[in-house]
Amino acid sequence: MSDIQLDDDNSIDVLSSQMVQTPQETTGTKIGEISDFEKNLIEDQVLDEPEVQRHDDLDVETNEESKEDSLAHMFEDHLTQEFNEYVEGDIVKARVRMVKKSGVLVDFSYKSDGFIPSNELSDVLVGDLSEGVEFHAMIQKLETKEGYSLLSEVNARAELVWDEFFDLMNRKEVVEVQIKKLNQKGYLVQYDGASGFLHAEDGDAFSEGDVVKALIINVDKRRRKVLFSSRNIENVLLKREEVAKFLDTVDVGDRLTGTVSGIKRFGAFVNCGDVEGLVHISEISWRRISHPSDVLEVGQKVDVEVLSLDKDQGKLSLSMKQLSEDPWKTIDDHYEVGQVVPGQVVRLIDFGAFVLIGNELEGLVHISEISTKRITELKDVLSIGDSVNVKIIKLTKHDQKIGLSLKYVPQENQDLIQRIESI
Repeated sequence: MSDIQLDDDNSIDVLSSQMVQTPQETTGTKIGEISDFEKNLIEDQVLDEPEVQRHDDLDVETNEESKEDSLAHMFEDHLTQEFNEYVEGDIVKARVRMVKKSGVLVDFSYKSDGFIPSNELSDVLVGDLSEGVEFHAMIQKLETKEGYSLLSEVNARAELVWDEFFDLMNRKEVVEVQIKKLNQKGYLVQYDGASGFLHAEDGDAFSEGDVVKALIINVDKRRRKVLFSSRNIENVLLKREEVAKFLDTVDVGDRLTGTVSGIKRFGAFVNCGDVEGLVHISEISWRRISHPSDVLEVGQKVDVEVLSLDKDQGKLSLSMKQLSEDPWKTIDDHYEVGQVVPGQVVRLIDFGAFVLIGNELEGLVHISEISTKRITELKDVLSIGDSVNVKIIKLTKHDQKIGLSLKYVPQENQDLIQRIESI
């Protein structure tokens, strides 16, 4: 007996308590063929459309021949679609084609349509189902004997929620979880279809069915474990309110003073009192820096400008370099080829050294421009922090590059002079 039957009014009846069973000899729909299941569904769509009105000057035929033409066109469109190659377990974007009491028929850019039984649809989605609605679904079976694919929206949601967990944990978002079961160490809880564990804190007296506020403190996607905590929730919510009030007083372009509270590879965090903002590495200085720690240290006081703010997320994007003019705009007024200027070595690389001239400009001294003698190890001659005099031998404004040379340039740094002479 087939798992899906078509009754007199072409509705689909699915056994909601079990999945569709694929027989030992699977006979799926091949490209270029159309199953009886799909023919009935297509016919059902055509018959459900409102009857075309007749006009005096048009002879609109609604006989069996026009129905066959409609079927032919729909089938031709079906064959000319661009299909994707999927495997069972893939999460795909599905678009609703037809809603039935037993489930929904969806298009997911495959050679056959997909069917999602009602028991594989989450409660939060059921009320919003209509033709054209899109959502994610997981492929359970690519082909069944009825000629369609079997999908599950519930399983896709349960998989995707783990990416959401990481995001919520990183943003320290307060979420609501439902208590499902109590044990000696805490509570088994559920959030958006996924199960987790809530640590018991002093004073907690939750019961099964209660909905409580919590923070995500650890996520293990591989082991499908997520840990929640209700500790200091009130303090977190109070802090959120303070941040929101502070952001109401701030506008883009405002100048703030803060303290560097943390340094990461991608930028520096600056505490401005009631809120902490991020200065991306590209907004720290007009010069190129390889790491924020090249120019900043924790505890340092800095002036910043507000680039953007997100009141909903409590985020503040800041800039340090916008408080000063781009030095490349006026470089021709201060520097020219052949000019000798003082500088400081800020970075060493295999083929040369970067020298800071002025406050915001860097130039490259190629290893061949350090001495008339051959240099084997650059570190034997130059060190980070060395004060040097350099000559500008190349200056290209359009690509913001400065070429420098130490050759034949008198130096005041006696230690550097000795190192060059000892080569």
